[in-house]
Amino acid sequence: MSPRAAYFLLTPDYFGRPFDDGIIRALLAARFEVDLYMPPPLPEQTLYPPQVTCRQVDYRLSWLRENLRPLRWRRYDLLLGCSDLPMAVVGLLGRLARRPTVTACDEIYSGGYEGQARLHWKTLVKSGMHRADLTVITDLVRTALQREYARLPASHPFVEYPCCFADDFDAPDRTEVRRELGIGEDDFVVSMAGRFSPETGALQGLELLDRVTDASLLVQTAGRPDALTDALLRREARRGRLVYAPERLGYRESLRITSAADVSLVVYLSPKPQFQAMGVSSNKLCLSLWMGIPVIATRQPSFELVERYRCGVLIDGDDELPAALETIRANRAVYSENARAAVREHIRPAQKLEELASTFASLAG
Repeated sequence: MSPRAAYFLLTPDYFGRPFDDGIIRALLAARFEVDLYMPPPLPEQTLYPPQVTCRQVDYRLSWLRENLRPLRWRRYDLLLGCSDLPMAVVGLLGRLARRPTVTACDEIYSGGYEGQARLHWKTLVKSGMHRADLTVITDLVRTALQREYARLPASHPFVEYPCCFADDFDAPDRTEVRRELGIGEDDFVVSMAGRFSPETGALQGLELLDRVTDASLLVQTAGRPDALTDALLRREARRGRLVYAPERLGYRESLRITSAADVSLVVYLSPKPQFQAMGVSSNKLCLSLWMGIPVIATRQPSFELVERYRCGVLIDGDDELPAALETIRANRAVYSENARAAVREHIRPAQKLEELASTFASLAG
């Protein structure tokens, strides 16, 4: 009989996200059947084989009271949860069912960045993390932050899995994607994906339009932003040098749009410690390199691979951005191949998936 795992996600928007995809595929490689618990609306499960089933959870005390039944959870051999609210539930259910638990540390809620959990829930979250048998973390550079946040003992084990898909990128017809987006064949396009805010490079991106007159922005906000930002981006799009895609798409569908870009802008300006220790925790960084798109990133020690592999340019200030863009434009083919080499040799998602599968099998055993 196959072992069974319950994996709790914070939101259905995480379904198909690279980090969670790696955990699910590692569980499948270790021969688990997997139940994915998430709040509604549940997505249509077509990404994975039939051994993966989506089930509903509500992160409320009423749901906990109704579901604290030991026999229900003892059918699982392993319980896993993303950071924040899911680990409150996993911690309680793991203790109740006497099953090993795993923190899927996709984010570290420290430095005043507290996530969705509040009051008594935050205590349950940290307790669940503290009692976990293992933490899967997106980059080992962040282990000290998580140890402090969850008060983990020195002996607590960590395994790294980056925010990158483990398979090869199935590149679409870039010319066709550009035509669909209204991007000219010779346009030089800068991708900005995710939250569009001053802390993630919004001001730098808009200033770039003024300072580099032959470049365009491709902005994907993964869902409609606040009304003011939405209006600003729509106005800039009407002026013709910004392509605005606010729709929330699946991760792979979004990457099809990103493939139209020549370079990605990866900006983390928040002083909170986890945002200055991103490394391969950054979806924007990892997925751009995975697609062979070089990056321009704000300098931090955990991004040293960008300079080591020459797969992009690190900048110390806004005034360096135009020159960085021109450096990549002049050597894009080389930077693009170096990006793929950085994934193969440094990020190594396929090898890390195998290591994670072996670890999961040992826990269940």
